[in-house]
Amino acid sequence: MRSGRSLYLQLAFLSLLALAATVSSSRADTVKGTCKATDTEGPCRELGGKACCNRCGSQGFGISPAHAVVKAGKSVTLSFTPHLPSPDAVIYTFGVVNWGDTVEALPEVGNDKTVTLTHTYKTKGDYTVRAAAGAQHKYQGDGSCSYQCCTETSATVTVN
Repeated sequence: MRSGRSLYLQLAFLSLLALAATVSSSRADTVKGTCKATDTEGPCRELGGKACCNRCGSQGFGISPAHAVVKAGKSVTLSFTPHLPSPDAVIYTFGVVNWGDTVEALPEVGNDKTVTLTHTYKTKGDYTVRAAAGAQHKYQGDGSCSYQCCTETSATVTVN
């Protein structure tokens, strides 16, 4: 029998896979289903306890290069650096990359930790690479709460 945490992590990952498959370029549409976008707190989902999305801090997500050109059958390398600041304990982190032709997990997600991935495109064309990352946090101060902070980014790859 699977533990509740294991099942929750699998559901969170599946939710991110669905997020990465989104083809809309609007930020609100890209974040939908994982975290809600608000004007003041950024992408956040309250999971329990008092309202504490303000604890997410200023989210960001670096991707380098922002545009790459590669020949079909040759690999392209991109670096992903999510900025997920929070003063609270991290319960778990998650991330996903949609290369435009396949989707994969973004391994070892951490605040300001760069992850470099390589991908090979077989078909010529222009691809939008979308990445999303997040962390679940637990606040134990005055009125405890649990919340997810998320961030996303994109780059383009031209395959000749």
